[in-house]
Amino acid sequence: MHRRLSVIMLLLAFAGSALPGPFSSLAQGQVYTDSMDSADTGLLSTETFDPTISFAYLNGQFVVDVQQPSYRGDIISTLNVPELASSRLTVDAFIEGDPANKYVIAGCRHTDAGEGYFFGYLPATGDVLIWRRDASGDTNISGSVEPSLIAPANTPYQIGIDCWTNVITGIVNGQPVVSAFDATYETGRPAIGLGANGQQTGGLKVAFDNLTVTDNGNLELASANTATPTPADLSVAAPTVAAPDVATIQTVPMTDPNVDPAATLSEAFTVSLNLPPLVSGLGADIEVSLANIYQLPASVQVSDFYAELYFTTPTVPPGTSYLAGFCFWTDPAGECYDVFIADDGTGASRWGYGYDTNDGVYESLQTGEMPAGSLDPTPGATNFLGLTVYQGVAILSSNTFDADVVIPLDGTPIAGDVQAEFAFLDENQSGVTDPLQSTISDFAVWDLSSGMVPVVDETGAVVTEPAAVVEAPTTEPVTVSGPVLPPLQSTTGVEALFDLTRTAVVLNPPLIEGLSGSFTEGNTFYSYAAAGVNLADFYTIATFTNPSDAPAPFDIGIGFRDDRGSEGGLRFTVTSAGTWYIQRPGQEPYASGAATSFVSTPGAINTIEVLVQGSAGTVAINGVLLPQFDFSTVPNRGDVYLGAGFFQGDTVEGRAIAYSDWWIYPTDILDFPSG
Repeated sequence: MHRRLSVIMLLLAFAGSALPGPFSSLAQGQVYTDSMDSADTGLLSTETFDPTISFAYLNGQFVVDVQQPSYRGDIISTLNVPELASSRLTVDAFIEGDPANKYVIAGCRHTDAGEGYFFGYLPATGDVLIWRRDASGDTNISGSVEPSLIAPANTPYQIGIDCWTNVITGIVNGQPVVSAFDATYETGRPAIGLGANGQQTGGLKVAFDNLTVTDNGNLELASANTATPTPADLSVAAPTVAAPDVATIQTVPMTDPNVDPAATLSEAFTVSLNLPPLVSGLGADIEVSLANIYQLPASVQVSDFYAELYFTTPTVPPGTSYLAGFCFWTDPAGECYDVFIADDGTGASRWGYGYDTNDGVYESLQTGEMPAGSLDPTPGATNFLGLTVYQGVAILSSNTFDADVVIPLDGTPIAGDVQAEFAFLDENQSGVTDPLQSTISDFAVWDLSSGMVPVVDETGAVVTEPAAVVEAPTTEPVTVSGPVLPPLQSTTGVEALFDLTRTAVVLNPPLIEGLSGSFTEGNTFYSYAAAGVNLADFYTIATFTNPSDAPAPFDIGIGFRDDRGSEGGLRFTVTSAGTWYIQRPGQEPYASGAATSFVSTPGAINTIEVLVQGSAGTVAINGVLLPQFDFSTVPNRGDVYLGAGFFQGDTVEGRAIAYSDWWIYPTDILDFPSG
């Protein structure tokens, strides 16, 4: 999706007319809906400023019809609702005919000047993109290609956008698919839209339905009430899990890069050959002007990783050079470290390592010469770049596939995005005006946070675990205590590594063993049960039983790194409306999304797992993983607790919410099996 398109803006002034009455889907905000049944009660205008574009409420849908066969640009319609700060919008969309080169849009904080945030989805290719629209133009702030999101022609789908303080999240079919950090605009109105790049066939016609906007601007917390956990029967079943095939691979710990970086690089290659990547196949045709940089985000959250890409050698004007590399450990402000290789077209390349701030200031930390043969200087030639970041060391490899450069990294590792970067440099003030052209392809990222590498034999084949040997029953049965691990609902690289980690964790002695209890709610306080531990890194699993008084709302959660009696650290909460939040108590959430695997049925059970290692955190609900989180803002040790009724309106006087099978294990002393 190219943002350099002509744009038609449809700005609808808020007229102050009667709006549909708000209701409390979530306890924390008003909800505005448009069933698309009538223009009289709808939230969208049918007024048009172009006779070739029509807007109409037809047959229970809001239909936008563009009678321009090669229309190129975006069409944005703002909603007739008040300006909102934190909000969530979802809407059903249907592109008529061939969806190729067409996309649908959800927006938030849209101002009367046309500024704001927008999420675009191309169903024909699976492209997703978040961009910020300023008075001066558009800026892409996050994007990726998700093959699983490709939808056949004439398929309806739901899109949405979630805006929480400085976190903007795009949603497809109820699932968060891409996020970005940006705090330029604090308030505005939600919007929907559509667009095309001018290469489409069959015109551009989109129908929208079932529009919902939730005002999530006021998440208030109640005061605390402590519940006391009681030990449960510890004769529980041994750990069981429906492990993906990759979990049968024998693994051993990776080599310390400070001791043998060449071995660490070789092991990173082994991971890339035998384990699924977090993301792969990313690429782009690049046209970058002088003194500018192009960045292609992977939209991942990792601290230790292996990344690789291929790029074509550009035609380099005399007196200039180009740069290709990776930006990583991206923090919420968008600042990152980078490692790159630069060349002036002669093949005598150099490497660099630095820190890039979001205000355009670049701090060069180290630089040096690359080995001969690192790049092919022939215009159009394909070159390879790989970067291994593990345990505070970066290893850069190139066409030689060797450890060309080993860099001890500054700064504290955090879980952040990895971005491919390409730049056009002019150190000699050559006065060149034409842009530089290249292509990035096969950009991929693998997670190394488990610290484990598959075992391979002399032929390079992966060694798997031997088949289990069935022993004859003994006269005295052996009881093994441990949690029952929910089967993971996917077999991607992230899930596989999470499963390997948690399976290894539960082989160690637990700090909390199978506790159970219940929370008795009041109207003005939340209830929680503290574990009485002092941890920074841990794995915890607990099962909650929903109350039986439907449809009264409720919420449950897990707090951790808490140093102030449930009012410190971080807290993960999921509501009966199917939305999850991560926040520091007393502050607005910095991440949220749709909890599609959460079961809200009265009396149903939900199992939540939290794995925290350093700055990286992972949460699973009933075996479905959420996006990895960056917990670097709260690095301290603290207690872990369970609770309910954190949001006002989510409690009922005297209601009990039960929990069971609560286990806690430390992860900073992991004892991984060697296979």
